[in-house]
Parts: sequence; C-alpha cells; structure tokens
Amino acid sequence: MHFFKRFFAFITSLFSSQETEHSEPLIPKIDPEKLKKKLDLQKIAREPLHTLRIVPVMMENLLLVGPASANLRLDAPVSFESLAQQQLVLPSARHSLRVILDNCAREVGIKLKTSVEADSFGAMIDLVRNGFGLTALPLASIYTQIESGVLSAAPLVDPIPMRKLVQVFPADRRVSLAAKFVGDAFIEIAADLVGRKIWAGHML
Repeated sequence: MHFFKRFFAFITSLFSSQETEHSEPLIPKIDPEKLKKKLDLQKIAREPLHTLRIVPVMMENLLLVGPASANLRLDAPVSFESLAQQQLVLPSARHSLRVILDNCAREVGIKLKTSVEADSFGAMIDLVRNGFGLTALPLASIYTQIESGVLSAAPLVDPIPMRKLVQVFPADRRVSLAAKFVGDAFIEIAADLVGRKIWAGHML
C-alpha cells in the first residue's frame, strides 16, 4: 500500500539514525516487516479502557471500488442507496468495515447483497479485479491501482461511510520514545496524504 511503504521507510530511516556514543543504539533498529506484523492500526488492544489513552487521528472515508471496466470516477460521487442494485464483495458480518456499511444501509433502508465475503483487503481487491462484484475500501489502500488503471473508484455519499482512526497509548505508564516517534510519523504522513487527496477523509 502507498501509505505503508512511506510509513515504514520513514520509520526505518529515522530509527537507524538514532546511534549514540553508547555500545547500543538509543532506539533499536526496526525491521519494517516485523513492525508491520505487530502493528494493528484498525483494532484497539483488548485492555481495560482506563489503562489506554486514545488519540483521534482522522476520519477515513470508504469509497466504492470496482474493476477498471466499472468506469467509477473520483470526481463522480455515487449514492449509497444505489448499492442495493449491486453484487458486492464485503467482509464478514463482524468486521469493522462491514458494520459501518451495514449501518449506512439501514440508514437508507436497503439491504446489501454479497456475492462473496473476504476479510482481507488483498483478497477483496483480487475478487473485485476478477469480476466478483464491487466493494468499499479506503482510498489509500488502492490508490496506486487506481492510478495504474487496474481499479476504478468513486466517493459514496448520502450517507458517507467513514471510520475514525485513532492512536492508542498506555495511560498507566510512560510512552516509550520509539512509540512516540512512530505515532508522530503516522500523523505526519497521514496529514500529507490527506492534503494531497491520496487518502480520502479529514484530520481530527
């Protein structure tokens, strides 16, 4: 994904420069692949909320996504109600994106029809590319494929499906310097991508 490539490149270069006169780095060097496996930007750890400090980052819009042949356009919004006529590739019922979409569907009095369910963004994108239906995803996750003409996308409106992205830190202990660097880098890159319309939504 466009965002994660930039994010991990930034973090790796930042941490690799944190050498001091000590025998070991002040901040350990980070393997971006290991970091990627440990980071879960969509879920909050299952800890009591009183032990967590939650910092809102942005509201992220979900866009209607289809193959190039669907001729969806970023400058041509599509009404959410029109999804009632579409076969959709959606996550399973308990997935956070599916909950958002089902809530929007109830708001406009329609029922979403799924051709297949998949919880992985990668699997959803592959299914869409191979003609199994349309889906709804954040723009940042498919921006490069839209630019290359593999996929097409359009904003959904009335209502706009969106989700809040947050950073979560421990409230009962000091936040490590490494965690603060990662958090600051995430906000900086997210703001840049939102400003350049690569990530649909707005900062909080």
